[in-house]
Amino acid sequence: MRFVLRNSLFWQVLATLILPLVISMPVLAVDTGCATPSTARLADLQSRSELQQFVRCAAAHVNEVGWPQAVQDFQTDAHWQDGPIYLFALDTDGVIIFDVSGSSQPGEDRLEGRDADGKAHIARFLFAHRMFGEGYTTYRWRNPETETLDLKVTYVHPVHRSYQGREAIIAAGYHPLDAPGSCHPAYVRASLVFTLEDAERFVHCAEHHIHRVGLRALFEFRNDPRWRSGPSYLFMHDRESLIMIMHGANPALEGTYRGEREDSTGFRFVQEMAHHAEYFGEGVTYYETRHPSTGAVQPKRAYVRNIRIDGFNYILGAGVYAPARPECRTMPSANQVDTKPELELFVRCAADLIADRGIEVFDLLLHHRIWVDGATYPFVIDQACRSIVYPLAYRSDENDCMLTDANGTLLNQNIVDIANSDAGQGYTSYLWLNPASGKVEVKTTYVIGVELEGETVAVGAGLYGLEQ
Repeated sequence: MRFVLRNSLFWQVLATLILPLVISMPVLAVDTGCATPSTARLADLQSRSELQQFVRCAAAHVNEVGWPQAVQDFQTDAHWQDGPIYLFALDTDGVIIFDVSGSSQPGEDRLEGRDADGKAHIARFLFAHRMFGEGYTTYRWRNPETETLDLKVTYVHPVHRSYQGREAIIAAGYHPLDAPGSCHPAYVRASLVFTLEDAERFVHCAEHHIHRVGLRALFEFRNDPRWRSGPSYLFMHDRESLIMIMHGANPALEGTYRGEREDSTGFRFVQEMAHHAEYFGEGVTYYETRHPSTGAVQPKRAYVRNIRIDGFNYILGAGVYAPARPECRTMPSANQVDTKPELELFVRCAADLIADRGIEVFDLLLHHRIWVDGATYPFVIDQACRSIVYPLAYRSDENDCMLTDANGTLLNQNIVDIANSDAGQGYTSYLWLNPASGKVEVKTTYVIGVELEGETVAVGAGLYGLEQ
């Protein structure tokens, strides 16, 4: 009897330990996150966990469809390639199988490859794979979006399906934007803070700047356009006293007690920020406050984090205001605009920004991924038909109201006429170079007239292949 009980207890314990693992195995085998990137856009991937998921999904895709089909998908499908994010693979001898970036060719032996600092990063890929099966490597590499040498974090993962009988690994990497060595104005500046993720990155880089130059940074946060632009600015409180130490948009608040500050709902948001900083080290606070550009009270999300300087704790933060137009709070980004309603909303939200913030918003419209994606982008044309916002490098017009396409359609003049019309908005179609295809195609453009510094300007964007 004792033997039976002991064995029964043994099997109960074994079942308790093993059964959950067995039950979970089918769930782990089904990768539900592979169809859709965890970020709004693949190019915005900025974490090791997201990178790991992406590369593992790529390996699963090779195992499922085979190398030829997978490589074609990786090179042509936007799910697998976007901006600085792309895939490559090599065998365990360092020979390239494919490289979507084109910086290496299939069959090329890259075992001795080194980065800009002489680091043998390929050898580190293979070491991580050999010793641990997978892993990360950090090095400096060309960013295909900016053509600059930037920090890069790459994750390598094995592929179970061999390539021509050779053991293979697949990899991808991202260029971190808020690491101490990569927080430069080309990527992180106040004028490009548009999403909560932008605000978080902005605050991280501000903290790095404080640690690098000391309290001199506070003067820069108040006065340097890199750290202050329109409604984008930094603020800092003493965490213990809740006294405002620095406010990038309103220095008159500095030195005042903010602990009892309430929004219109009675919510004491500074106390909430202090709670986040003290107990979590960081957090997001939602409240209402006055928009510095419009003067209107609007909802705001602020990212705050605890920073420690000379033994004292401070709350450092920045935020983004919700658009006054509710629809713009869920506006599609440029790469999601496919229909006329989406195009109209896209242009309307751009026009609102210009009306509210003036020329300070131009940097955002020219360089932020929300607003620019290949063939979809906003433009602004003044009464003299000058393109004062145009994000692409090519342009066949040079301040010309008489510019026509191959069918004789006036381009700029028609756009300006729509902005000046009684309706102040409307559609026009013309032939224009599609940067995605490299061909001249019919472009259907929606235009809204907006007052800017005493003049009506035309704000527009268009889609190719969209019937008017």
